[in-house]
Amino acid sequence: MMKLIYADTFSIGAFHETFNASSLLMFAEIYPQITYRAPRSSKRNIERLIGCFPPNVTYKPIFCLAGLGHWGNFLRYLSSAIWNMILVLSQRHDEILYFNYNSLWATRIVNTIVKIRKTKVIITCHGELEYLQNNIKLNAPAQAGLKLFTNPKWNIAEGLYFCVLGKSILKNISQVVDKKHLTKFISYEHSFIPHQLEGRVKKDEKFRIGTVGTIREYKGLNQLLAIGNALKENSDILFYALGRVTCDPNLLLQSNVQFIPGSEKDYVSKEVLNQYIDSMDYLIFTYPTDKYKFTASGALFDAIDREKVILSLHNDYFDEIFRMVNIGKQFSSVDSLVEFLCCNNWDEIGNIDFRCNKQKLSYVSAAIDFGKELKKRFLV
Repeated sequence: MMKLIYADTFSIGAFHETFNASSLLMFAEIYPQITYRAPRSSKRNIERLIGCFPPNVTYKPIFCLAGLGHWGNFLRYLSSAIWNMILVLSQRHDEILYFNYNSLWATRIVNTIVKIRKTKVIITCHGELEYLQNNIKLNAPAQAGLKLFTNPKWNIAEGLYFCVLGKSILKNISQVVDKKHLTKFISYEHSFIPHQLEGRVKKDEKFRIGTVGTIREYKGLNQLLAIGNALKENSDILFYALGRVTCDPNLLLQSNVQFIPGSEKDYVSKEVLNQYIDSMDYLIFTYPTDKYKFTASGALFDAIDREKVILSLHNDYFDEIFRMVNIGKQFSSVDSLVEFLCCNNWDEIGNIDFRCNKQKLSYVSAAIDFGKELKKRFLV
């Protein structure tokens, strides 16, 4: 069987840690030998989530330039692109090279190298395909790399594949990617590492509802504020925003939305975030119904792992997860969600088999399905 190089040339610290950890373990179920390449800060975060690496995973560090502000981001993108090219150039023919993040700056050059060397490479796409749908302009090198997917004249190397994180996303890519390239896309389900939870005791009789994930406009800030305002008159319900606050925190406070102290200044640690999630009764996801056509939600899996009932608006990605498992209830609008909360219609949810859900969505289940796909493509 082929060996795998799992290359994370972009993550710093807690960046995409749920995905990074679960996908590494998923590949460890598929391949007999893995070399894990990542910056040390990312590796330390992964170790906190999974403990000791599986015996078939060997770590080799890479150095990623990064910093604060515009120039810090520039160095991070540049070093990631350089590392991608180095790893493709040094790849052996008995190895599959997997990039867990798509460095758009390097896409064209990586494709050329794969053509010449006739190697096999898989690159994961995260949210960049959303930019094509919404016509969001990136910096010039990234924009050039992104536009390749819409260009029918671009020839993707025989051994190069792009990976998306869910069947619903794979169905949607024909909306933004030229039809010539569709056969070069594969998918596996974004998964997570199930944890055994200890019993929890409520502090008081208050009903706590929270949202998980970075708080920003395109991820449903307006809906969040609307829910907070609607619940102002209900003193028995406390509403929280759990995650990095990138908007003006006063907007949340004015709408009666509480948040984790310090989250308006920096990212929240996994340990602190889990403590707050554990204190919630329900979790709400207000991502707009026209979003998440091409992006998976790591925050959703954090919520499932902590065994929380999920209330969400309909969108393609969440609809697919709800078809796979029963995790709560979906709504067609914020108004109908608010009405549900204000009327205390908790009995509508019914019993949820958290243990079964976690098994179906775990990295072990994802490995079984994706292993079959890789065999079809001679990538294992």
